[in-house]
Amino acid sequence: MVRDCINGATFREALARHLDPADLVAIEGDPDYAGWAKNKAEFEDKSAKRKQLEDERSKNIGLSEQAVTAFVEKKGMDEAQAEEFFQKFDSMLEDINNGKITEDHLEAIMKAFSYDGDVVAATEQGKIAGRNEKIVATKQAAPAVGDGLPRPNRSAQEPEVVKPAPNYMDDMVAKTKKRDVFS
Repeated sequence: MVRDCINGATFREALARHLDPADLVAIEGDPDYAGWAKNKAEFEDKSAKRKQLEDERSKNIGLSEQAVTAFVEKKGMDEAQAEEFFQKFDSMLEDINNGKITEDHLEAIMKAFSYDGDVVAATEQGKIAGRNEKIVATKQAAPAVGDGLPRPNRSAQEPEVVKPAPNYMDDMVAKTKKRDVFS
């Protein structure tokens, strides 16, 4: 068998040339039957798990392809934009799979996880800023009432007293007072 392998045969080819596959199967009562049965069961168990993982992986790849296509269409990406996005994504995944996690990776992941909360917080801050601007604009647009000093015996500022426009009689009285006619 060793000579056949040296001459280029695979291990299975050399094994088939020199041994009958039935000779590799232990029969109950053989001295190594218990070890053989145990190893065979472990091998079959591992093979079944490996097959299950391969099937699940194939299924997931199909679902992933559908998700990627739907994502690109939903975001309205052209081919170049999609290529650029997925190159960055693949690069990050490759680094992570190779055990290389950088601050940039963590920052991008943190932004992704906190995006919805950040949008809500920014919206709320925008509403508050808008209300504050409205208050400032209202204060600036309002005319000054009184001298601006508080009155200790009043709860609000007094409105400015507006005198009515003088009429004909008021005008005559004012002119007469100027001349000192009635003094």
